Amino acid sequence: MKNQGRSKWVRKAVIVVLILVGLAIFDYLDVGQYLTLDYFKASQDKFQALYRSHQVLVIGAYMGLYILVTALSLPGAAVMTLAGGALFGLTIGTVAVSFASTIGATLACFVSRLLLREWVQNKFGDKLAAIHTGIEKEGAFYLFSLRLVPIFPFFVINLVMGLTRMRLFTFFWVSQIGMLAGTLVYVNAGKELAKIDSLSGILSPGVIVSFAALGLFPITVKKLLGVYQRKFKTSSHTLEKKVKGNGIRFKPVALLFTTVLITWTAVGNTASFDHSYAGYNALLERFVNEGHVDYQGLMSDTKGLERYLDATADVGKTQFNDWNESERLSFLINLYNAATLKLIVDHYPVKSIKKIGSIFRGPWDQPVVRLFGEDITLDNLEHDIIRKKYSEPRIHLALVCAAKGCPRLRSEAYAAERLDEQLDDQSQDFLSSPAGLHIDRESQVVYFSSIFKWYGEDFIVGYSPTSEFTGLDRIERAVANFSSRYLSASDRDYLKTGGYSVKYLDYDWSLNERASS
Repeated sequence: MKNQGRSKWVRKAVIVVLILVGLAIFDYLDVGQYLTLDYFKASQDKFQALYRSHQVLVIGAYMGLYILVTALSLPGAAVMTLAGGALFGLTIGTVAVSFASTIGATLACFVSRLLLREWVQNKFGDKLAAIHTGIEKEGAFYLFSLRLVPIFPFFVINLVMGLTRMRLFTFFWVSQIGMLAGTLVYVNAGKELAKIDSLSGILSPGVIVSFAALGLFPITVKKLLGVYQRKFKTSSHTLEKKVKGNGIRFKPVALLFTTVLITWTAVGNTASFDHSYAGYNALLERFVNEGHVDYQGLMSDTKGLERYLDATADVGKTQFNDWNESERLSFLINLYNAATLKLIVDHYPVKSIKKIGSIFRGPWDQPVVRLFGEDITLDNLEHDIIRKKYSEPRIHLALVCAAKGCPRLRSEAYAAERLDEQLDDQSQDFLSSPAGLHIDRESQVVYFSSIFKWYGEDFIVGYSPTSEFTGLDRIERAVANFSSRYLSASDRDYLKTGGYSVKYLDYDWSLNERASS
């Protein structure tokens, strides 16, 4: 017995020494500076290059470090989860984080049990009896609920559960299921690490409340079964026999079913959205030809347009924010153009979009766009969302206002994987047309579309030249520099030389309608 006791204390002493050594190394090397959001953001390109060269090694090292951080209850797990999403993507990132976090949590629970449970039991044994009984009966449900409520620090849960009699295997699988929803949220957010400035906004209050409510689901069901048992005088043995007779084990099924609900909540309203825009593409191919729209034909068959606008209206803000920037911007451009088509169709026949509405409420002030559960105007969409949130001046050559003076409406939708190419093509097409640009060398005048007069300031940030374009003001130089990129060599050289005056073309507001055959 003496030897057994001495052996137990030796094991404890070794573990304590190892923990202290680990903490000392962590402090001496200042490892904490590498587990910050700023560090990962600054080093993301290096890590991704390393991952492309040594995928298995990087995943293994990442999981090993994550397990160590979690097992020692060190700060940095949330940042590492974001980094997992940034490096590995949603699927591999979720799997790596899920197993690493659960293994680390189980090790922390084990260490807490080995070092502290006996002392706590000897000191408070009589007071802990009821707690142990409760844990044995409903511990899995309590642990599952705690894992879902982000206000409870996970490292505290790991340490406290180590003081109970819950089996480590139960702790492991319940923790893995319970932490899955939060893991998905953080890994998914990590896909756009560069846009995250703090950890506070990743879990919104609505998501936290939803997690907490769903976490109570298994316990609630179990309590209801208890009421049923008492009301109909069904013994627990009989009820258990009925459940098992149907091939069902209550705890895993209840928790897994809840996890399905939570996963749905965690990633927001993730109803599938077709980023290939197959239906909208078919509509544009059918009714748009070289920028001219067959409004009569579209008016006689509006179902395709309505289906597309219904699909865009079903996209939730959380789902939208989970997309990459190209997906979001292409979605908004397509929505603007489709809503404009719908506005014209609803008021057809009309000679010009400017004939819609009144002097007090013009066409761009009509609440014709359904987005994130609200009815907004085309002006709201363009100025308050697209221009405000995306530094991309080429959108002015992609948003089509149903007028002949506008850039041409494409016979295809904008798609994320081709967005940059499409915007360049759209710019070149417009600037090579009479509506976009006209150079009068004889009079030394360059005529730009009035679009550049209205929105020229948007081109300053990305296209202000450092030299050439003499004799022009700040906005004119930026517009001329932008335009020169899409012109022939002779026209480009002429614009760069400067010494000409800039004027703006009259805008043709007549409807961009296809001529009747």
